[in-house]
Amino acid sequence: MPTERIHEEMNQVNAEGGTVATLAGAVDALNLSLAHHAAWTEERFDTVDRRFDQVDERLEIVEHGQVRCSRELNQLSYKVDKGFARIDARFTEVDARFTGLEVRMDGLEVRMDGLEVKIDGVEANAAARHASLEAKFDRMSARVEEVLCLAIRDERRVNGIDE
Repeated sequence: MPTERIHEEMNQVNAEGGTVATLAGAVDALNLSLAHHAAWTEERFDTVDRRFDQVDERLEIVEHGQVRCSRELNQLSYKVDKGFARIDARFTEVDARFTGLEVRMDGLEVRMDGLEVKIDGVEANAAARHASLEAKFDRMSARVEEVLCLAIRDERRVNGIDE
């Protein structure tokens, strides 16, 4: 029932007088108090609603900020993952190059070992030839000395005949 209608009914009861009028006055006072409290409560609810609206706006702002941050973090995470994938690929390339280098070095080591064996053989052969040449030079030197001695003796004989 609207408040105006209640007031009209209460005024009619008051006009008739008596105990009912007293009771009607108390009910009217109570209604007035309830109306005052209802208005105050309505005002408080309006205030609370405005505060909730403000909180909702702030929560929406925070939510948008979180969505933006989440999106940016996902982009950064993607970039970091992509960067690490490139780094991993580079490390794989470097590992492959080192493996190739190790194979080459092993091959060079085998070749160097073969060269060392050949050099040792050449050195042994050179030492043997050197010793053989020394022996030949010693024999030739001795023979040259013999020939010189014979030549000197023959020359003395020839010189002795001529004289």
